[in-house]
Amino acid sequence: LNDIFSNYAGEKKKDSGEPCTMSFVEFSHFLHMTRIYHAYKDLPTIKEFVLETKRRLMAASESKREEPSEEFLSREEFFAAVIHVAIEKAGGTKRSSGCVQELVEKYIEPHWTEGRAEDKIKSFLDSEKAQKLLTESWLYLKQVYTFYVQPTDNKVMTQECFGNVMKDAGLLMRNPGEKATVAEDRMDTLCLNAFFGTQGFPARQLELSELVFSEFIEAACRLSQETLHQQKQFDKWQLAVDALLDLRRNGMKA
Repeated sequence: LNDIFSNYAGEKKKDSGEPCTMSFVEFSHFLHMTRIYHAYKDLPTIKEFVLETKRRLMAASESKREEPSEEFLSREEFFAAVIHVAIEKAGGTKRSSGCVQELVEKYIEPHWTEGRAEDKIKSFLDSEKAQKLLTESWLYLKQVYTFYVQPTDNKVMTQECFGNVMKDAGLLMRNPGEKATVAEDRMDTLCLNAFFGTQGFPARQLELSELVFSEFIEAACRLSQETLHQQKQFDKWQLAVDALLDLRRNGMKA
C-alpha cells in the first residue's frame, strides 16, 4: 500500500514545501485499476468513503476543523480509507486486518502487483534507476502536467491534452515528406496506444478518459518507446524526461 501511495503522490523532497498527498481522482483511479470500484459509476460511493474516513480521523484527534474535503488524501488518510473500503467489501463481518488481507489478495495483488510485474513499461518505471530519475525530476514534471491541465474542466489530462504535450515536447511530430492527414492519423494512433496502454488496454466500459500525473509519466514513457530511436530503453526515457523538462525551462506554450 505504501508503494501505491508513493506511485501517485511521489516521494517529494523534504525541503520542497510541497505536501505529499494523493488527489481524490488518483484515489479513484487506484480503486478502478484494482477493480475494487469503478471510478465513474461508483463515484458517489468513493467520495463518501473518503469523507467518512476524514470525519473519523478528525473525531479521533478531536480536531475542530471545518467539514472535510475529499479533494486530497494524506498518507494516513489513504491507509484509513483503504481499511474502510476493505471492511465494506468484506461485509463488515471480519476484523480490519483480515479485511485488508482479503482486499490485497483478491484485488490488489492480481490487478496491481502482478500486473505491474508483467508489464514491461510499468516494471521498468518501478526499477531503481528509473525511480531515481523520477524522484529528481518529479516536481518539475508535475509543473508541466499542471500547466497543461489548467484549462481543462477537471484539471486532469485528456487524450487531446496529452497529444498536445507530446507535440510541444517534440516527442510526436510529422515525419519528413509525410502527408499531413497521414501524420495526424499516425500520431493519433500512437497517442491512443500510449494512453490506453497505461490502463492495460481495458474493455471499453473500463476505459478512463483522463490521465492522472503518474499515468501521464507512464504514457510519455510508452510513447517514447515508439517514437525515439535509441537502442536502450532507459536512454529513450531519459530523452523523454529531458524533452518535458525543456518545456518547463522554455516557459511552455500557452
